[in-house]
Amino acid sequence: MSILDKKAIIDFDSEMLSVMTEGVLMKRVRCAVIKKKSETPVAIAYGEEAEKRKHSLASNEMYIRPFRNGKIDDEGGAKILFKSVLRDIFGKNPFISVYVLVSGGLSDDEKQEIKYVISSVGYGKVYIIPRPAVLATVLANTGLYAGLYMDNDVSEFVLAGDKFPLTAQSTDVSLTSLSVRLASKLLTDDKLQVEPSEALSIVKKSLSLFKSDSSLVTCFGQDTITVSDKKIYFYAKDMYPLCDEVFSHITSLVEACLMDADKDFALLAAESGILCIGEGTHFSGFNEYFYQKLGIVATSYKNDFILLSTASAMIEQELL
Repeated sequence: MSILDKKAIIDFDSEMLSVMTEGVLMKRVRCAVIKKKSETPVAIAYGEEAEKRKHSLASNEMYIRPFRNGKIDDEGGAKILFKSVLRDIFGKNPFISVYVLVSGGLSDDEKQEIKYVISSVGYGKVYIIPRPAVLATVLANTGLYAGLYMDNDVSEFVLAGDKFPLTAQSTDVSLTSLSVRLASKLLTDDKLQVEPSEALSIVKKSLSLFKSDSSLVTCFGQDTITVSDKKIYFYAKDMYPLCDEVFSHITSLVEACLMDADKDFALLAAESGILCIGEGTHFSGFNEYFYQKLGIVATSYKNDFILLSTASAMIEQELL
């Protein structure tokens, strides 16, 4: 592949940014930036380094999480992150074409903002790829008709046939929204303030959709009254109502889409089962919960980079 043919495929949410080229995952970094407090975005650190330094900032520095709900939340921070990651991989090669997977629920203005920000960091053409279009191809390759993507920021449900999405719905209810609910409950009930990263880590590692889960969960934070470090314990089942609140929203979204679809096609999709992709679909007890709510078999795909690799193949075959 010549220097003019190089292609970067990007997928991101509020937590992680991933870059693939030539079918190989080149980089996966935490979406965190430390920059100088100035109008011009000047990078101090990004990724894991920024995350480690966020509590020891100089007076002229600020810590930023550039993305939220699949959108750009801080333009300066987003420019720093995109530029830093792409330069680490491709140097200053201005001929790189950049393809970005985005939520199907973004507005045209939100998509254009992503395109503008990446275009401004010094590389070639930027192409926006709606995630449902890629998920439809994944479904065709697996012989299924319904797919659920549920990651940190967004959840997307797609009904597809012949590699084309027939129905696609998106929502910002996902793991991050569950971690926000968890942090709020700990603050109210236990007077414990936890870092967003700590709350999200508990959600991913310790909570479950098993209603009677008696696993003991440890949580670290700061006492809101004494302002001292504090550690508390609770059982996973104590947080089941929070989990149910979030995941029932997802099953309701799936149910509504199936109800609105052609009856015969919806029945075929339901009988075939639903392909589930993303960290949220690996949540402990997810498949059992899904079947209990909808009576539909959910198959969780363990390869979280299947959308990136599928998009890569589609781009090489000029299908996107």
